[in-house]
Amino acid sequence: MAAPLNTCTTLEQRDFVQFLWAKNMAAKDIHKEMAMYGGHCLSHQAIHNWVQNFSEGWTICRPVEIATPETLQRVEDIVLSDRRVIIDAVATAIGCSHG
Repeated sequence: MAAPLNTCTTLEQRDFVQFLWAKNMAAKDIHKEMAMYGGHCLSHQAIHNWVQNFSEGWTICRPVEIATPETLQRVEDIVLSDRRVIIDAVATAIGCSHG
C-alpha cells in the first residue's frame, strides 16, 4: 500500500475522483482508493456528490461566457487608456468577477 500523503488539496482530490469516475468506479470504491489521503481525505458524501455531478455532465472547468469580442474590446480599451489600472477596476467596469 502507498504511504499516506501529508499534503493535498481539495482540487487534487477532486481531480483524482474524476479520474477514477472516468474509469467507471463507484463512489464507495473511489472512497476506498482514496485511503492514501489519510485524515485529509474527502468524506464519502463529498465524493458521492462529485461523482453525481460528473455523471450529470458537469465538468471541472466552467464555460467562459464573459470572453465575447465586445468584452475583450472593452477590456483592451480600459487597459490602453490607463496601463496602471488594477484588475478589480477592470472587473467592476465590465461587470464580472475575476476570481
